[in-house]
Order: sequence, then structure tokens, then C-alpha cells
Amino acid sequence: MKSKYLHTIEDNIIKDVYSAISNHYNDKMYFAGGMSTQFFLPENLHRPSSDIDMNGIPKYSLTEFQKVIAGGLEELLDKGYKTSKKKQRYTYDINLDNGDEKVILQYPRKSTSSYEWLRKVTGRENANAQKVKYNGGHIRLIPTEDIILHKVLRSNSFLKHGLKKPKNKELHHLQNSIESQKEDLMLNQFNMNGPDLQKAISKIRLYADIFDINALTIYKKLDKKYFLESLSDYRNLTPMKNQIVENLYRINPNVFGGE
Repeated sequence: MKSKYLHTIEDNIIKDVYSAISNHYNDKMYFAGGMSTQFFLPENLHRPSSDIDMNGIPKYSLTEFQKVIAGGLEELLDKGYKTSKKKQRYTYDINLDNGDEKVILQYPRKSTSSYEWLRKVTGRENANAQKVKYNGGHIRLIPTEDIILHKVLRSNSFLKHGLKKPKNKELHHLQNSIESQKEDLMLNQFNMNGPDLQKAISKIRLYADIFDINALTIYKKLDKKYFLESLSDYRNLTPMKNQIVENLYRINPNVFGGE
């Protein structure tokens, strides 16, 4: 039987991993990525994901990352999990498998040339990390404002390479579209050439980013002062500041609460 690899925060494997790693990681690290959006959305809008993202101030090698979370990995090994590691192009991956389910724990690779800027950004994110109750404990999550900015940055990159925004951005419709595209990709990936495969993957990521931006804008009130402070760290987004803020207001006029 194939192991389940797409998950929401209701799944036991996700509870195990978040809890084990949170018991042992240091105060310069936090959880990030698409899975983090689920903590602020209704359960019926939890978008399944195959990975749990971490980030932090340090620039680690794969071995260093594994060493920092070693206590959490030991806890998972004691529960019967198997682990393996892999250096990817953009991330360090720890693959976790309990026999029935799989998930990937990721930490970004950081280039020396951009690290001074990254240290500033991650330092701010870390200092403002949200403490969220989960599975009988607490986990540290990237600020919601920064999740949105990461998603805006990546989705703009996809749009510049010729992909189009979905016409229907209603959340449940968008959610169904993402799942349908994933199923099609699973069925047809071995019949696709390289460029078509990459385009299909990028389209799924674009739709997922737009879903996350829209959903968080509707369900999670943002701090406008912090949002604009964070936005100023991204040179590529600064010229679009007014457009980005206006777009959030169009999605939800009360996105910044009482301001």
C-alpha cells in the first residue's frame, strides 16, 4: 500500500513532527511555509501539503541542520519513524516515514552572497514569531504578514514567466482546482517533457500561493505597521507597495482590523 504523503495539521504524522521538533529546536528557528497557513483557517480550507518548512537566522549545512534538530529526530525514531536526508537545490530535506505516512521537513539553503540580507529578514521574522497552541504544546510560527509577503514575491515571479492568475479566486473553487491539477500531474507526469512538467508544477504553486494569500487576508487580521515594515525589506516589492496593499483591501476591507 502506498504511503500517504499529503497532509493537514489534523494528521497524526504532522502532530508528531511539529511536537517533536518543537521540543528540541533553538530559539533562532521557527516554522514557516504553506502548512503554517492552516493554523489560521477553518478546517475545511486546510490545503494538504507534503512538507513542513522551517526557517531561522542561522545559515546551516545539511549536517548542521540535522544536528540542531537531533533531539526531535531521536524522539521520532523512538516512535518508529525512519529518517533519511537529502540536499536539494533550494532546501535541505529530512524525509520522515512511519510506514503509513510520509512527510518532508525542510530548511532553506542560504547563499553566502545574500546571507547578510537574509539574516536581517529572518532576524525580524524570528523576533516577531507567533506562539501558537498545538497538540498539547506550543510551536513558533512565522508572522502571518511575512507568509503573505513570501507568497506575493513567489507568485509575482511565476507571473513574470508567463503564467496567468486563476479567473475564479473563490476559495473553495480554487482549492478544488489545485487538487485537480495535482491529480492530473500525478497521472501524467511521466508522459510530459521537461518544460511542460515544470510549467504544470509552477502553475500549482502559483494557485496555491494565491489561495494562501486570499485565505489569510480573509481570516487573519494583519498588523499594517509590521506588514509595511516587512515589505520594505523586499526591493522587488517596494515599488508595488500601494498595489499590494490595495489588493489586500479588495479581498477584505477589514484586513488590517481597526488600524
